[in-house]
Amino acid sequence: MKSQVENLRRENVRGEFYIPLLRLHEVLTPESVHAELKTANDDSLRFRPDEITTKVLEGAKVIFAILVVIKKVESVKHLIERNQLHDRLLPFERWDEELGWDLSTFYPFYEAQWEFLAPQFTRGTIVKRFGSKIVLPFQKNEMIDRGGFGAVYEISLDPDHQNLEMISQERVRWVCHRI
Repeated sequence: MKSQVENLRRENVRGEFYIPLLRLHEVLTPESVHAELKTANDDSLRFRPDEITTKVLEGAKVIFAILVVIKKVESVKHLIERNQLHDRLLPFERWDEELGWDLSTFYPFYEAQWEFLAPQFTRGTIVKRFGSKIVLPFQKNEMIDRGGFGAVYEISLDPDHQNLEMISQERVRWVCHRI
């Protein structure tokens, strides 16, 4: 699974890498998660793969994929024990004993997580503010105007990383305003 996830990596217009979420969800199937758990270096994971697979698929696909990539799948156990196995808790910004990880797990996770946290845009998203480490899944980013309140860019989004439907048959122009 590690190579499958790594092969999903895409480069944005700024040379940063991200994992398109729609493709990640295709890779993390019940069968693939179950198989990965069966090869873990922890008996408690190998003997309870069905229960853990369910927890991962219900809301921790990103965390699990990151642990696969950094070769720390057994660390999922600590998150389950502490009720921290939820993608909604990402990003993990600083080490905390609540995670149950030592620093040799936390630091690789911290560095890798940003590729998995590119925002997914949906209809109705008007204003979003992102931290400096967030990778934006832009395939095009051209300035079209500048004024006293910032610059406006025409952008295109990776189709494998958004759920926006075509609004009409006409070409839709997406813009980003940076202050």
